[in-house]
Amino acid sequence: MHPLVVRVLSEARRMGGLPADLDADLEAQRLAALLDGLTLRAALLPDGMPPARQRQVFRRHLDALASGG
Repeated sequence: MHPLVVRVLSEARRMGGLPADLDADLEAQRLAALLDGLTLRAALLPDGMPPARQRQVFRRHLDALASGG
């Protein structure tokens, strides 16, 4: 899965959707860690991390990524 995410991020960077200096490999690892954490929290604390909140957290990360943050 990691190589696929790296390719998607690299292509988005090439097309101008992500900052030119983005490290696609590092960001792929960050995304995997975020998803692992969201999944674990959802499993352990389902009331504290419902699907809508998971999507909100993930979307916020992607928006920050696109804006260089």
